[in-house]
Amino acid sequence: MAYKILQLSDIHLGSDYEGNLDTKKQWKAVLKDAKITGGYDAVIITGDLLDDTVNVDPANNAKSGKELTDEGKLLKYKDILYDAKSLCGSSGKLLVTPGNHDNRKLLAKAAVSMGVDNAREDMFDKPGEHIQFAHIGSRTIVLIDSGNGEPYKALAELAYMANRNKDWKRDMTMIFTHKPFQSPNLYHRFMKDNMLPIDVCHHAVQYASEYFCGHLHHYASVHARLADNDFCMTVAPGIQCQIDPYSAKCNAVPLPGYLTITFNNYDSIVEKRIHIVENWQELAEQN
Repeated sequence: MAYKILQLSDIHLGSDYEGNLDTKKQWKAVLKDAKITGGYDAVIITGDLLDDTVNVDPANNAKSGKELTDEGKLLKYKDILYDAKSLCGSSGKLLVTPGNHDNRKLLAKAAVSMGVDNAREDMFDKPGEHIQFAHIGSRTIVLIDSGNGEPYKALAELAYMANRNKDWKRDMTMIFTHKPFQSPNLYHRFMKDNMLPIDVCHHAVQYASEYFCGHLHHYASVHARLADNDFCMTVAPGIQCQIDPYSAKCNAVPLPGYLTITFNNYDSIVEKRIHIVENWQELAEQN
């Protein structure tokens, strides 16, 4: 039996970047494009749902215009999660982990309200410590809160769970996080200092063979080897825009995208497909 996951990342609603980006239309277009297939076994959002400049780390911020009230942010989080859940199949799971631009308390509150799998209101209270587990077919899905770039407590919990489970299979485990691990073959000049440390990657590769993240606003899928373990790091394209990985500045191009991940129960092969919605303006205008 084949299973399919939809990964959405870096939606960044709540701002128009001082009139330079139409984030609402890009999100609407992605929803319409992804709904053509629909019925996903899981929809996983890997952070930066909103653009909360109050909580963003200063090293990776951009001017975002007027700040929303907390009430406005909560409503937008709920709307995003509602829209994402509509793409799930009848038994599909909705999962979410925060990004560096998110308001953690409000996102957690919205997640409980909108039926995110295993959500609770304190789930993001301690950055870098929270971990979520889910099962899709024969796969173990792990969501790690990348926090402020040092998720060591979350990784310690992962190690504990993996080592006490005699049936844990590294090649059938997939990790999702917002920020990517610094790893061989993955380069992004603008974001190179805003990834998870290489020692985090050395630790994590012991427990999973496939890694999925966002944050870079640029699709990449690279194979590497660390600590005698082969693994693949896949970065989903941003829904808000794409950023040139070789530019020293945040040169954002309004071109939304998302990722679909397909696998079956019988082997460790994982297929990824990038979807760039080139006709997003036309699609967003359709009723």
